[in-house]
Amino acid sequence: MKKPTSTRPSKPRHGFCSDEELQDSAQHVETMNERAQFTLSNAPNRTDLPYYDEIQTTPTGALIGPPGEHRLSDALVFLIIGQNTVAARHRHGKWPADFDVTGDIYCDRWPMGDPVVMWCFGLPFLAVYGDYYVMTGSPLRHFLWNIDKELGVAGAP
Repeated sequence: MKKPTSTRPSKPRHGFCSDEELQDSAQHVETMNERAQFTLSNAPNRTDLPYYDEIQTTPTGALIGPPGEHRLSDALVFLIIGQNTVAARHRHGKWPADFDVTGDIYCDRWPMGDPVVMWCFGLPFLAVYGDYYVMTGSPLRHFLWNIDKELGVAGAP
């Protein structure tokens, strides 16, 4: 009866591949790690931008867009989306603290300014954007202001 051939290396190594074969892969991983660390360390901090909450309108009632590179109040964010003064694809470039690259409100955005209250049939309602973000403003930010899409419940992120 013939003995099975062993698949183990004939000489001891650190793994199944020779060191020369691993060198290129290890160098690639090291380079990618350096690039990732550089990108993460140079990412702009959304919370360092100045706050802006002044609502300005034209004589016809149209919203005059607030200056770029500012953190906006909940009311301004609501008006920008509601009146569609800036196209969704350009919102992140102008106000990176409030809008993601698709033009939606960041899920983890911290509420600012006054709450957006809408009255219907004599009852107050808070505005909810996209079924996940409640525009509570600063006074109510310590309560539940982010709705979990999966569970259908409100909570802070």
